[in-house]
Amino acid sequence: MDPITHGIAGALIGKGLFAADGKRTNKEVQPATGDLKVAATRDARVAIWVCVVAAMFSDVDVFFEPFVRREMATIELHRGVTHSLACLPVFVAAMATLVWWWLKARQKAKGKRQKAAEFAEEAKQMSGSLSTGRAPQGADDNAGSPKEAPLGWWKLAGMWAAGIGSHIVLDATTSWGTMVWAPLSNARAAWDWVFIIDPVLTGIVLLPQVAAWVYREQEGALRRAAAMWAVFSACAVGVGAVASALDVPLAPWAMPAAIVALGALFFGPRLIDMIGKSRPDRPGGRSYKSRAPWCRAGLLALAGYCGLCAMAHQRALAEVREFAEAQGIRADALGALPMPPAATRWLGLIRTPQGSYRSYFNVVSGAPPQFEFIADDKVPEHIARAVDALPEVRTYRWFARFPVMRYREEGGRHVVEFEDLRFYPRTASQPAPFQYRVAVNAEGEVIEQGWVE
Repeated sequence: MDPITHGIAGALIGKGLFAADGKRTNKEVQPATGDLKVAATRDARVAIWVCVVAAMFSDVDVFFEPFVRREMATIELHRGVTHSLACLPVFVAAMATLVWWWLKARQKAKGKRQKAAEFAEEAKQMSGSLSTGRAPQGADDNAGSPKEAPLGWWKLAGMWAAGIGSHIVLDATTSWGTMVWAPLSNARAAWDWVFIIDPVLTGIVLLPQVAAWVYREQEGALRRAAAMWAVFSACAVGVGAVASALDVPLAPWAMPAAIVALGALFFGPRLIDMIGKSRPDRPGGRSYKSRAPWCRAGLLALAGYCGLCAMAHQRALAEVREFAEAQGIRADALGALPMPPAATRWLGLIRTPQGSYRSYFNVVSGAPPQFEFIADDKVPEHIARAVDALPEVRTYRWFARFPVMRYREEGGRHVVEFEDLRFYPRTASQPAPFQYRVAVNAEGEVIEQGWVE
C-alpha cells in the first residue's frame, strides 16, 4: 500500500486511540491550572506524530536498496524484516526508547530554561526590593505548580506497536506479498483483499479526520463543510478521469454516488442538528465537535471495508476454483487478485505446468468468468539450463506467483523474458511491471540480463 495512505491511517489511529480530545494523557500530570492543558495538548501532538511516523516506518526498507548493489534488491528487501511480526517487538522497543529519551531530554532542557528564567526574575525582584526597601513578591509563586511529565514508555510502545502493526496488516491485504516472519522465513503473506492503491480505502481513513476538523466548533462549520465537499468532489472526479485514462472500467453511477456520499458526510451532521432542533452547546443536544469519535468511527469503517473486500475475495476465489474443477485443470496455484477501482472487479489466475489461465471478471455481474490460456514458450534445453542457473532468475521465480516465460531469437541472440501475471501494463504500449529479461548467445553464455524498462 502507498506510504501516504499508511501515514493517514497512522494519524487516524493516533487521534482515535491515543489523543482523545485533550483528555489527560499522562497519569503523573496533576489536576487543574493552565499548565495541565499545555501538557495534554503537547502529549496529544506527540501521540499523533508518533503514530504517523510508526505507520510509515516499515517502508524505510526502500532506502536500503541504493546500498545493496544487487539486481533483485527491489524484491528481496522490500516488505522484509521491517514488515515482520517477528521483528516488531524489537523495533517497538528501540523506537519507543528513542522517543522517550528524546522527550526526557527535551523536558530537562526546558526545565533548565525555566529555572534560569525564574532565577533572573527573582534577581530582578530582589534588586527592586533593595531599592524600595520592600520584600520581594511572588518568589514562591511556582513552587507548587504542576510540571509537564513526559509520555510513559509503555504508552509510547503502544503507539509504535499500533502504527507498525497497521502497516504490516494493510500491506498483507494486498497481493504483492509481505514477509511477515522474516528473517525466520521468507514466505510471503498475500491475502489478496485490496488493490495496492485503493482510493476508497484512502478516503475511509482520511475523511473522518477532515469531518472532525469541519465540526471542531459551531462557528463556520457550514462554510468549512461546503469547502471540503467541493474539494473532495473534485478529487473524486479526478480519480474517475485517471481511471478512464488507464482504461479502468468505472460504472456511470460511481461518480454521482461518490459526490452524494461526500455530501451526506459533510452536511449530514448539520442537517441532523437542524431537523432535531438541537444545539451542540446545549445539554442533551447533539455534539460533533469531539475528534476521537469521528476517528474511531473511521477505524470501524476501515475494518468493515477490509471485511467486505475479504468476503468479495472469497466469492471471486470460489468462481476461479469452480472453473478449474469444471475443466479438470491440474493447478499448481490459483488466485483471485483485486483490481481497481472497486472490490467487485477481480483478476482470476490459474497456474499449470504448461502455462496460466487468466480472466478479468466482476463478482456482482452474475456472468461466469471467461478465461484465456497463456502458454509458456518452448525454450531450447541448453538455453533453459543457462537461464535457470542464474541466481537472479531463481529469485524471480521465488517472487513471482503466476510467472509466464516468453522466448524469441533476435540478431543471433536467444532472449528469454519472465512476466508475472499479477501485474498488468499501465498502457498498451508499455511492458508490464516487473518483467525480467535474459539474453544468451548461441554457446549458452549469458550476455545480458536485467529488468525490462
